Amino acid sequence: MLIFFDDYCPLCLGSKSFLEKIDFTKKLQFIGIRQSDTFGNYPLLDKNTALDRMASLYKGEIKYGFDSIYRIVVALPLLWIFIPFFFILKYINLGHWAYDQIASRRGILPFSCDENCALEHSQKPK
Repeated sequence: MLIFFDDYCPLCLGSKSFLEKIDFTKKLQFIGIRQSDTFGNYPLLDKNTALDRMASLYKGEIKYGFDSIYRIVVALPLLWIFIPFFFILKYINLGHWAYDQIASRRGILPFSCDENCALEHSQKPK
């Protein structure tokens, strides 16, 4: 399953890192949507929607937002305990609302940074 995430978003980067740690079956592959070739390589991906909500591609079908989260929960065995909870949220449409509330408040960095990036701190001379 391909997961398209906003690589300028600290919350998204943290979520990606967490999911990579618990994905011991290696079912997820992450692609940053801010990379120059992402939308060219995946023409089915709607740019405006993907910039607002996490997207996932599985068996030729793209899902966004809470539907992508639900797919991830179903795909990763360590998260299976949460399937009933996420199913109820999906059924009553509360999951979509909650996802949109969180996604609309997430911060976006004005630059990108990969795992090799470090912010330098200036030190006062002694």
